[in-house]
Amino acid sequence: MDFLSDLAQAIVSDFTAQGVSFPRYADVDDLASRYFEMRIRRIEPITRTVHFSEEIHQSLGNLVRGKDPGRSTKAVEAWRTVFYLRHLFESGEAVLPYLTDRVNYTEKSDGLLWDYAMHHLHLSRNVGRNGFVERTDWLLFAIVADQDTFFVDVRPHTDPDRLQWVRQDLLTIVHRNWPELTASRVLRGVTGDTITDMQKRELRRKNANLVHNIAGNAIAPLGWGTTADGHSTLCRFLAHKLLHELEQEQRILDDHADALHTVFVEKGMAEEAQPELRLIRKKDLTVSEDQVTALSSSEGLSRDLWHIGFAIVESKTRALVVV
Repeated sequence: MDFLSDLAQAIVSDFTAQGVSFPRYADVDDLASRYFEMRIRRIEPITRTVHFSEEIHQSLGNLVRGKDPGRSTKAVEAWRTVFYLRHLFESGEAVLPYLTDRVNYTEKSDGLLWDYAMHHLHLSRNVGRNGFVERTDWLLFAIVADQDTFFVDVRPHTDPDRLQWVRQDLLTIVHRNWPELTASRVLRGVTGDTITDMQKRELRRKNANLVHNIAGNAIAPLGWGTTADGHSTLCRFLAHKLLHELEQEQRILDDHADALHTVFVEKGMAEEAQPELRLIRKKDLTVSEDQVTALSSSEGLSRDLWHIGFAIVESKTRALVVV
């Protein structure tokens, strides 16, 4: 029984199946951190309620009021794609093809996401050979939460000053329209920094975190910021937490080896055999609705594992272990 080794193998298997690149010599801590990054970056296809900011209505109106015929055709396509994306989010369908193709590379950072908690989606319906839609003249900036998606604004893909990824007024829109999204990141008794977007771009380039001054509030990075190498601070924390919990779960199961043996014999394991417990991807396991309900409602460690895509089973009987 070596759950950390199993975790590393499961993540490598998952990345390989999805065509995601990763450092071949990464340790389990690094793999786990990148696994959480991929879960956030690739957007799990579940049903979400979509909310539009006040500002995006003006941006959408500008798209369909363009005077250049050639540009107007592309702008109308972008306008239509925004509403198609709303349909996909609300239907729980995949929006992966509309993301940047950089989501297939765990080595690539995503400063916009880890800093502002925002995805950018390309507003086209033409899917290329790589499985992603063609790059377009406009992007949708959105915050994707567990049950909701917030459409912040539609903006040009190119920016004369190359500041499209760091424009701080994106945060102002979020704070003005959905103060509940920034409330947990407000730092009391602290003064936020007021800087130019050009200065912000330089800080982002150096993977430096910043407390923003938004409407007089000091607001920490909505995406929890980046580590020195440009990766997600939040995902590094989640990885450490997962590894700690797996080690704890392994100790608990070791301490109850005799009781587990009795349980698995009742489930069909030979009396003389010893249980072989393994951590596997839940997508590699066939479970009943009752088992899913038991895992989802459990108050123990197994529920958390299940929610992030893993389960512990006994290899011979394929019986689920719930702790």
